[in-house]
Amino acid sequence: MTAHASDFSVRSQRLHVGPPASRRQLASGLAWLDLLGMVAAFVAATVFEGIRTESVQIDEFLTMRLRVVNFAAFVGLVAAWHLCFRLMGLYYASRPLLGPGCLTEAARSIAFGTLLVALCAVVLGMHAVTPAFLVAFWGTASLLVLGSRTVLRLGLEAFGKGAGLERHVLVAGTGGRALSLARELESDPETRARVVGFVDDEWPGTEAFRKSGGRLVADLKNLGSHLRDHVVDEIVIALPLSVWLRHRERILAVCAEQGTTVRFPLSLVTDLRPHTGRRRDDVLLSIHHTVVDGWQLLAKRALDITLAGLLLLALAPVFALVALVIRLDSRGPIFFAQERVGLGKRRFRMHKFRTMVVGAENSLAQLEHLNETNGPTFKLRHDPRVTRVGAFLRRSSIDELPQLWNVLKGEMSLVGPRPLPLRDVEGFEEDRHRRRFSVRPGITGLWQVSGRSQLPFDTWMELDLRYIDEWSLGRDLLILARTIPAVLSGAGAE
Repeated sequence: MTAHASDFSVRSQRLHVGPPASRRQLASGLAWLDLLGMVAAFVAATVFEGIRTESVQIDEFLTMRLRVVNFAAFVGLVAAWHLCFRLMGLYYASRPLLGPGCLTEAARSIAFGTLLVALCAVVLGMHAVTPAFLVAFWGTASLLVLGSRTVLRLGLEAFGKGAGLERHVLVAGTGGRALSLARELESDPETRARVVGFVDDEWPGTEAFRKSGGRLVADLKNLGSHLRDHVVDEIVIALPLSVWLRHRERILAVCAEQGTTVRFPLSLVTDLRPHTGRRRDDVLLSIHHTVVDGWQLLAKRALDITLAGLLLLALAPVFALVALVIRLDSRGPIFFAQERVGLGKRRFRMHKFRTMVVGAENSLAQLEHLNETNGPTFKLRHDPRVTRVGAFLRRSSIDELPQLWNVLKGEMSLVGPRPLPLRDVEGFEEDRHRRRFSVRPGITGLWQVSGRSQLPFDTWMELDLRYIDEWSLGRDLLILARTIPAVLSGAGAE
């Protein structure tokens, strides 16, 4: 732990009580999805009944006018369906929303919703609502609501883990509660959690923990060293209260430096026990040292995918022309791929147009003494390894365009801290700089619009941390707008 830990700016800590924003968004989305399923089932049953009794044709159904009373009754039904689903606990964001138990409760809600339709028909004298109508409505609603939830669950499991989007979770504690919590996290596809290990000091139960298959990766004293060298997105506290209080300051300090989210149940510090059937650690206190998951992050990712996809299509002729020029200028491949450190210290291959001679990385050691920057990064204004075409590509930033593919894959974002090579990351002297890895790296960022390669290393890092602390979707859009004139002027580009 560095000397900066105790002086860590409080503005970098974002406190949140309750379930993660992603789960609250899922609960809200499920509510709308369920209502759409019920409404679609009602429309389908109405069409089915009209065709069955030959009382109405499809074209007549599409052009028929609803009476005010019928419309008001339908709106009331929709509200009653939503209330029914909510009372059944289907949208409690503090527990799994797509588990088998939720399907059972959803089936009960659909059955009750069907009874509400029958009751409404009796009260309002709706003769079209026959037993056949009710059966069609119940069957269609069950198919749509239960089917959509099942497909969504399978999609989360396949997409989250298949695309490498799972969150790496470290559990602090090795007791029964810690093991139970780890099982719950990994069995819930909504959390996209992968428990990568446990941290705890030796205690009488440690041997039994190891025999149960638990993986102890570090003790509490060496937590910072483990976070420094491994991919950990969040740490969940499942320690006894006395142990947590003894190590709290150290754990919070090292997590602040690394940008690691800390979660623990309120019951750990308040000893509150909910009087409901839900597990006692439902209510979580989360301490974020990075951008908090929410709708703006979803919008940011949607913007990344849309713009990156459109730009790749629009710039295809430019790609072809640059590829031809590179091939004619020097021997070697068109593209250059280098391993970089991205979100959560995950490694990925970043793509660029090749701007140097083949084997340039192997001769870096011979040029280290000519480095013109401070810190672990390497910059040389007149680098002899750069080709003639490469110099132009760098000045114009055209060499960065292939990174749009990294954005599309989710390894990068349009806006964020620049992804650094392993060599530079290994040279970090201050752990607090590693908090920059708590967000996706970007093609452009504050560095791009504030001087680029002319900035000293410490200023560059401070800009990255400032970007994280002050992040918003509007700020990203402003940086994108400011990037265009910065690139056109070529200021600070090397």
